[in-house]
Amino acid sequence: MKILRIVLVVIIALSFILAPAAAMASKAKSGEEGAKGPSEAREIWDTVWKFLNFFILVFALVKYGRKPLMSFLSKQSVEIGERIEESKDLLAQAEEDYQATEARLSEMENLIQDIRGYMQDEAVRTKKRIVDEARSASEQIVAESRDVADVLIRKAHDTLKAELVEMAMAEVEKRIRESITREDEDRLIGEYVDQLAAEA
Repeated sequence: MKILRIVLVVIIALSFILAPAAAMASKAKSGEEGAKGPSEAREIWDTVWKFLNFFILVFALVKYGRKPLMSFLSKQSVEIGERIEESKDLLAQAEEDYQATEARLSEMENLIQDIRGYMQDEAVRTKKRIVDEARSASEQIVAESRDVADVLIRKAHDTLKAELVEMAMAEVEKRIRESITREDEDRLIGEYVDQLAAEA
């Protein structure tokens, strides 16, 4: 800001200094050219005045603008350098963050692979356990069913035997009744009485 102010002051001052001279030169040039053209001394003076104005301008810029301009440029250079260093630091930090993120992603992928392998192993173990439990339960059910069937078969056999024995006894009794006469009954009673008397 200070440099720009100084430069503006110098330009305004030079414009105030050079404007009258330029107006006079233009007026004199137009009047003289109308009569007979500018004189040689006037042309030399105009040229010298232009060079003098130019050197004054350069001197003023160098004298009053060099230090602020150099200070401004050095300050800008330092700021730019600092920004470049900050950018480099930010870039290095971003690179470190990127590498750390890549490492974390790699670790996550490895962890996912481990979890997937564990889940597959666990699924195989669970399947085997379920199959074994189902096989054991089915074997137990078959064994219990066999025991129940054996009991039922034994009961059926016993019932059937009892029924057969009853049927046989009934049939024997029927046949005995049909085949024994009154004389056989009397004879059997006599034999029984004689046997009791002998035992007594």
